[in-house]
Amino acid sequence: SPQSIGLAERVNSTLINMLRACINDPAIPSTRKKWTMLFKKVVEVYNTSIHSVTKFTPRSALLGIGVSLDVSYRQEILTNTKKRQEYNNKRLNEPRSENKYSPGDKVLVFNASGPNRKKLEPLYIGPVRIVRQLSEHMYEVDLPARSSQQNVRCLRPYFDPDGTERRC
Repeated sequence: SPQSIGLAERVNSTLINMLRACINDPAIPSTRKKWTMLFKKVVEVYNTSIHSVTKFTPRSALLGIGVSLDVSYRQEILTNTKKRQEYNNKRLNEPRSENKYSPGDKVLVFNASGPNRKKLEPLYIGPVRIVRQLSEHMYEVDLPARSSQQNVRCLRPYFDPDGTERRC
């Protein structure tokens, strides 16, 4: 059914994001960054992690492993899922406000290399500096070796790991 295909796509997207995080993690030695070497571990981590919606691991939700069978854990999963759906519907129907940036702010720019971007490359490039605001929705940013015009929807605020301001 179309719903199950969407669910499989969602799981695949999550696994790809987990692989991307591992491959782009500077703490992992480069000799161990091949996705074929990481995939089995990533799937194991996913299957044994508590899901934010169901409050159960996928393994326990599907197979009943590690849950008390005298409790209707499947009903609890369904209740948790319905609560999350209501929350998402409420959040998605709220009006959105776009970020505003000033010259000198540090931002991350969506890596929109089109069909040339590999699936496991970082989603964002940066941090880069805002040069100036061109219009309500457009900014000029200082990308390496060139200046570029970017829509505000392709920008994300950058926060230094030490918590300092995002200005250059």
